Amino acid sequence: MDKGLLFSFFLLFFLWDTVLGDHASFYGNSYIYIPFKEAKSTTDIHFKFRTLLPNALILLVAGTTDFCIVQIEKGRLKVNLNLGAGESELVSPANLILNDLKWHNVSIVRREANLSLTIDSSQKLHKHLPGRFFELNIHFGLYIGGHGNFSELFFGHLEKFRGCLSDMHYNNMNPIEEAHHRQVNSVVESVTWNCAAEFESDRNRPISFVKDNSFMFVSHSVQHKEIKIQFDLNSMITQGVLFYNTGHLSRSDFFVIHLRKGLLQCILKIGNKIVNISNDFNVTNGEWHKVSFHQTATLLELSVDDKNKTVENTGGHIFPLFDSSYIGGIEVTKLSRAMSNGCKYCDMHFKGCLRNIFIAHKQTGIPDAYATQGLIPGCVWKYPCKQNPCTEAGVCIQHGIDSFKCQCKDKLCINQNYTDTYRVFSQKSLATELELLAVKPLEVMEGGNTVVTTENLHMILDYQKFGIQDSGVRFNIIEGPSHGTINIWPHNLNIFTLNEVANDKVHYIHDGLEFFQDNIVIELEFKPSDSYILPAYLQGDFMFTMTINILSVNDPPKLDISNGTVLRVVQMNVV
Repeated sequence: MDKGLLFSFFLLFFLWDTVLGDHASFYGNSYIYIPFKEAKSTTDIHFKFRTLLPNALILLVAGTTDFCIVQIEKGRLKVNLNLGAGESELVSPANLILNDLKWHNVSIVRREANLSLTIDSSQKLHKHLPGRFFELNIHFGLYIGGHGNFSELFFGHLEKFRGCLSDMHYNNMNPIEEAHHRQVNSVVESVTWNCAAEFESDRNRPISFVKDNSFMFVSHSVQHKEIKIQFDLNSMITQGVLFYNTGHLSRSDFFVIHLRKGLLQCILKIGNKIVNISNDFNVTNGEWHKVSFHQTATLLELSVDDKNKTVENTGGHIFPLFDSSYIGGIEVTKLSRAMSNGCKYCDMHFKGCLRNIFIAHKQTGIPDAYATQGLIPGCVWKYPCKQNPCTEAGVCIQHGIDSFKCQCKDKLCINQNYTDTYRVFSQKSLATELELLAVKPLEVMEGGNTVVTTENLHMILDYQKFGIQDSGVRFNIIEGPSHGTINIWPHNLNIFTLNEVANDKVHYIHDGLEFFQDNIVIELEFKPSDSYILPAYLQGDFMFTMTINILSVNDPPKLDISNGTVLRVVQMNVV
């Protein structure tokens, strides 16, 4: 390779690595813990951060008496340090607000008793520490974003960090990178190795709840004269918590809006009194529905798509709404309280999309969250079951956020005229069925031919770890196309392998007739190397249909003249 080109490549790699850095996202319920012991008279801490929360723990190192805490408090950066002679504090200026979701660069340097704090290379603060001994003795290690189960020293209530951290260095350690690659005996809880897109989301953007344990814990203003909750929902999952509030923490009250068998139900428990109200039609059909709940001293009203249901508030009680609520589900650490208070279905998390969320007339969204889990900005859910992709004997089941599975007693449950991408799954013997193959329709011009590629037959399964080579992924043609032929070079048999697909040896040739769709019924089969035995869920064959969409071509006009027809040509003389 040319030396100049090689140098440019390494320079580009270096610059890219420098820009990307070692990012980590913390969601308000996340932390990293790295155990180690050390005693040093110098301390070097450097990192970048961005957050919207005014109060949060960023970093903690602790010994039996010594410690160093770096946190955000009321939007200001604060360093608390104790070397055994008492606690010292260094705080950024009041006019420098740091919880603005912008990147801020922090450098904390200690040389024996001299402590300095630099923010964004401009704000510099200094402090001289008391005492005669200047070693920071660490016994328990380093915590980032939260203090986990650490309880040896009492620091008061420290909120967990929510936002992004990058380029962190503690003395000679890069803790985020080491935790990411498990280079040390670290503990990582609910951290992702990027700067998550959800931190850029605004209140107007829909929110997708995509995991079994998804939730959003939000703060909001409290209004005790009435309760009004509004949102739009889109889902095909029939159960899940949509809104939960504890009321007075000293009592066993709760207020919940949840889905139960596709119906909306609102339950208020105030003391020993329980009031509930529900709608009469299924809202989990994959369409957007507008929901509004309103409680006053005289009535409870539930409105779904402007269809109202009201119940008289006989006791005249107004639920004492607490200043923070769970949306889409409840954090696992708070579930036991909710269930013990009588919230029977609070362990069911919502899956789907919410938008236009209003609590007490104020719009609420991801920017108001203290903690989140399993969220994606925007509505990413797709519901292919609405297109009836299964045969009459099949039942369509949503699978993941954008796929489906047809279940029936036959080997082939997919409707043969289904024209979108779908997936083939492993046998039912596995608790969680594996996705094996994504099948994308083939497109060909009328009368033309095209290659079947790995985009049309895309293997999702990591088949090589089961001892299967490309030549061991076999496709058997059970029913050939009706309006064309499959040509497999060079043998032209009714069987081909993934290796042949990858090398463009499988072609579909259309016969040119006026049909706009064709299909092929295929069985997928795995043949491992001799030293491997396939697990039960990969044994046998997996039948599927590959659809061919034929793009019509405007045929040139033809003049059809039967025998015996006389053509008369009129000649005109132009003067």
